[in-house]
Amino acid sequence: MELSPSLQKRLATIQYGEITGHHIYKRIATFLPDENNRRVIERLAASELGHYHIWKQYTQQDVSPRWPGTRVSAGASPKWPG
Repeated sequence: MELSPSLQKRLATIQYGEITGHHIYKRIATFLPDENNRRVIERLAASELGHYHIWKQYTQQDVSPRWPGTRVSAGASPKWPG
């Protein structure tokens, strides 16, 4: 299916949100001492990744997470403080 440039851009924005959410939830889970809470957050991370792949089917592109206040170029990995 061919997408208009406008729709492609909007779907890519949604896709960025999904992959960013995935990485945020994964990072949060590493700090949770309670195993049940950690599993819940890990499931959220997996769900976000699943959504990312759904949008990728439409956009036909990989995108990197976007971190608030930073500009991350395509293919770059996030740098966590600490």
